[in-house]
Amino acid sequence: MAKTQLNVRLDEDTVEAARQAAGNRHMSLQEYIEHLVKSDTDPLRKRSSRRRRT
Repeated sequence: MAKTQLNVRLDEDTVEAARQAAGNRHMSLQEYIEHLVKSDTDPLRKRSSRRRRT
């Protein structure tokens, strides 16, 4: 799947917390943020795909 670049502005404390959390999981910051978004939206995507099939 192709990747799209996204720019976001976060306060320094949030960025540092995200970097630490990503490092603790042996992930890059990009991988960590992608994981969070997918985890948060997975139920929505599953529900949406089920509706399309019926």
